[in-house]
Amino acid sequence: MSLFKKAALYSAISLVSTGAFALQAMDDAGLADATGQSGLTIATTLNVTGAIMSYTDTDGLGATSAASSAGSLNIHNLGLSSSGTSIITNIDVGSNASGQAVMQIQTSIPTLVVSFDGIDLTSAPAVVGSASKNNFVMTQGTQSITMSGLNLNMQLGDTSPQGHMMVLSDSAPTTLSLGSATLSNQVVVVDAANKTATSTPGIGIGGLTVSGLDFGQSSTAANNTTVDATTAGLVVAFGTSAMQNVNVAMTNVTLGETCAGIASGCTATAPIGNVSISGLNLAGTSVTIRGH
Repeated sequence: MSLFKKAALYSAISLVSTGAFALQAMDDAGLADATGQSGLTIATTLNVTGAIMSYTDTDGLGATSAASSAGSLNIHNLGLSSSGTSIITNIDVGSNASGQAVMQIQTSIPTLVVSFDGIDLTSAPAVVGSASKNNFVMTQGTQSITMSGLNLNMQLGDTSPQGHMMVLSDSAPTTLSLGSATLSNQVVVVDAANKTATSTPGIGIGGLTVSGLDFGQSSTAANNTTVDATTAGLVVAFGTSAMQNVNVAMTNVTLGETCAGIASGCTATAPIGNVSISGLNLAGTSVTIRGH
């Protein structure tokens, strides 16, 4: 028998021996480790661009209103990016002693950047380049919001060990920012009733910063931010460790002529200055969202 064949035979015998050893009974600790390794993990690197997100109110302002037909609110050029980082989602399914089953979906988001370049109202879902667009939030170019260190734990099924459908937490408070602190009218809420081809009056800001957005860092789910679907609607609640020190700052606030979207021949009103709110404690606050 050649040296190569002898080596191959020896390797095969070794593998069989090792495999037989691996099939021996495992103790409780070993079983626990093996169980912990099951489940599904999905890693996603987001890079979504150019989308339009629409919310359509199918019955307008009501049957007796002059605006009784359906209308849509549309966010244009919506982008979602994880800035090259991976969003990790772990999915596990389990059951309790009573046979009630639950699926848990845990998502960790290191970085999420949301971008857009305007919000408008239309009589139908938006179409790119549509002449019917009625801008009520205009931006100077694409604006982006960055969030980091977010964690979402969702539990669905017959039971919920955490006591809530969704629990939001984070590794540290995050900050959202829009526009620029050194410029004016980067984001404008337009007064459509007074808007003309040469004038865009409204409320303009150079920059908007919301800091101290803390969804909670507690090991107790109820102390963080919870989301539940109830008979009253979708309830978002901030627990005792969430949103305890929220700060809002707006720079270069303009009330009047903003000249948004007008290339020339328009003079903007001078800004009134900066406006800020500091130290908002929203712990214990809940918001219920439902239709009417």
